[in-house]
Amino acid sequence: MSFQTACCYVTHDAEKGLIAIGNARIERVFQYDLNEGKFFTSAFTEKCTGTNWAVNAFHEFRLVLENGKGRVCVANRHSDTQAGLQFEGYSVEDLGDGGKRLRVDLRSVGAPVRVYVYQEIHPGCDWLRRWLAVENAGDTVLVVTQYDPEMMGAPWGLRAFYFNSWRWGSKSFVPDEGTRGGMGIHSVDVSDRIVAPSTVGTDSPLVLTDGQEKAFLWFLPEVPIKGATVCGVGEPWLGTENVWDRTVEPGETVEFSAGAVMGVGAGDRRAGFHSFRKYLEEWVVRDNMGHEKAALVFNSWYGLGYSDVEPCEASCLKQIDACGDVGFEMYVLDAGWHGHFGDWDVDEKRFPRGLKVVADYCHEHGLKFGLWIDSRIACTCSRTHIEHEEWRVLQADGSHYPGGFGGHGLAVMCLGSDYGQHLKETYVRLASDLELDCLKIDNVCPMSFYSFWTECHAKDHHHAPGRSHGLVWERWAAILDAVRAARPGLIIESIPSGLSLLDKHHIVWGADYQYRPDWLREAYFCRALCYHMAYVQPISTIHVGWPSTECRDLHELDYLCASTIGAGIQCGATGRIESATQAQLGLLKEWIVWRRANKKYLGVYQHLFEDTPPIPLETATDDVAAKPLAYHWQPTYVDGFAHLLSDGGWVFLFNPANETKSVSFSLCLDDYGIDAFSAITEFDAFRFCSESNRLELRQTLAPMSYSRSWVQVGCPARIETIESRVLAVEWNATAKEFSFSTMGKSGACTATLMVGELGRPATFENCVERAYDVDTGTLEMAYGFPGGMAGGTQGPLEIRLRWDT
Repeated sequence: MSFQTACCYVTHDAEKGLIAIGNARIERVFQYDLNEGKFFTSAFTEKCTGTNWAVNAFHEFRLVLENGKGRVCVANRHSDTQAGLQFEGYSVEDLGDGGKRLRVDLRSVGAPVRVYVYQEIHPGCDWLRRWLAVENAGDTVLVVTQYDPEMMGAPWGLRAFYFNSWRWGSKSFVPDEGTRGGMGIHSVDVSDRIVAPSTVGTDSPLVLTDGQEKAFLWFLPEVPIKGATVCGVGEPWLGTENVWDRTVEPGETVEFSAGAVMGVGAGDRRAGFHSFRKYLEEWVVRDNMGHEKAALVFNSWYGLGYSDVEPCEASCLKQIDACGDVGFEMYVLDAGWHGHFGDWDVDEKRFPRGLKVVADYCHEHGLKFGLWIDSRIACTCSRTHIEHEEWRVLQADGSHYPGGFGGHGLAVMCLGSDYGQHLKETYVRLASDLELDCLKIDNVCPMSFYSFWTECHAKDHHHAPGRSHGLVWERWAAILDAVRAARPGLIIESIPSGLSLLDKHHIVWGADYQYRPDWLREAYFCRALCYHMAYVQPISTIHVGWPSTECRDLHELDYLCASTIGAGIQCGATGRIESATQAQLGLLKEWIVWRRANKKYLGVYQHLFEDTPPIPLETATDDVAAKPLAYHWQPTYVDGFAHLLSDGGWVFLFNPANETKSVSFSLCLDDYGIDAFSAITEFDAFRFCSESNRLELRQTLAPMSYSRSWVQVGCPARIETIESRVLAVEWNATAKEFSFSTMGKSGACTATLMVGELGRPATFENCVERAYDVDTGTLEMAYGFPGGMAGGTQGPLEIRLRWDT
């Protein structure tokens, strides 16, 4: 039987027990055995090269369930601890774009469970998406404690390129006796709202190539939530085993939105990067387009080191005036507007006319209005705590969990109690009454510094004692859904306090992390921290109008703006903007105008192979590349950074020293998934090595200064070679000449080919032909060596460079 269109198809061979889904580029074949209760992938084929990536040595997927009597693992093979799966049937759904959605129905042999395997394919795509659903066919409650939707095996002898929290790395996999001839590709601990991507000792995403790099496969766990897809890009810490307990009632079917995507294609690792990037840009970004673009925000947070000025109606209105003049797009009123934590009533002494006056003033001045609120803590003297002390988090020994911020007069509340309903009603009331454009929610993570890894053991809450985390995630989803329903288009910002996963599902931007880029005295500057492709948290922050602590003059403020606005996709400001000088505000406005013209939003346009922070940096000095701020709360000093998009980007170089300095750094274009470049000649020197695909830039800078220049990427400029290979091209601005390093063909040198050691430089003196096209602005130069090159090159050699001026 066949369900087929011109592009996508599903076929079934009942005699052989085979079900295939594919298109002209890719095909996955499932095999089932009615007698043995097996179900597994027998082929995962890239059709151009005919490469089959599947190895039948691993489970197809895995579900770990608890039913009150013990644990059972539902997988595709029999063993003492695993329940086999019996094929019952399948169905096919036609998608609007000509794609196909296959559902395979499986019944567990050893447990009252049915599993529905979904596989989706679209026309012209070289990838397949997978997710599962679980039906409780028994009469007792089941709890899903682990869910691995993709566990296909791949052959050994591969080269793996994986994205971890720093950069793309690589490793070769060596056969292991326990793996039965292959390596596992799987996503560990994926739930409906949590994803912990993993692949046998590496991070995700993972790009695999065969030994000849003629074919590739890439793998990515993902969680599509509320119209936004969250991909596990370099986030191995996002989940931990058994954190999620999903309850499935008798007769209930739960479809997990979390899943995994695998793509294949012909080519080397670079082609794999391109394919992976294409999927992200064309499908994930498209899914995320419904999210509103993040605004340039001013945040009034005086809660950390600036409590000498408390927010009130008068100070807020002055700040709003200044924000509107400078060009900010949103004003967020942070901590200090409220009375007791937990009650969340407006402080009538500071805001005698309420917050609606401030919100309306913002909107009248063309700014969006946001409000800060906490999610976990309540003052012990609050009405909420006095009337409902039973809502607190209870520890295993029967004592209440200590309060946050040192425990002084504060209590930690459990969202698994009726406090969750109280919080939902509070959020909905504030969002509706104030017509909020942004709700900044603090301390959303169950594993936060208020209750790190602490389960609630209360017996009168809506969870089993000691099993509160799973319900907390569900409560958070319900709370945020209710807030969005009450205020459509609301931007929800959440402070992670422990790398909260919920941030990644709902957050669009962050605004208040306070890092002092005290570059003149401490030799480091503020960096942006980018997490997922659709989200940025936290952002760089500009502190305005603090002459006693920062920006003692316009020079420092200019450098500060360059290192925050230039480095970060999103950035915000805080401080006493109402007391800033006109010169300070004028300079800040100039940078805001530059940002609007030159920075593109991460969620829509930014190149997807950026590190955290934005790019992998390798400097020519002993400086260490900046580490993610999630690990190190103080940014590390580096020489520069770049923000490369599909068409190019800005490169910033910094010299924080007290003397003139030649600053340089290099970036590997593989990390951005690009293989073509050109660069303007504003740098003193640049060098591109095609063998390592690395671009090195150098600039001499005055003391305590910076430079910014545009680098064109992916333009028509390219290196074309005839009868030889160009290993590197260099530009020397002083001599105003290009030079080339070429690879000779001497047999004695083929074992160790080093850039610059073989062949000889080619300069303008060797140019035998020039052609300049006025219409396209293209200069073509051919270099000839009739006598051959040093190093044993045989015969004439011609190198042709096509350069976009």
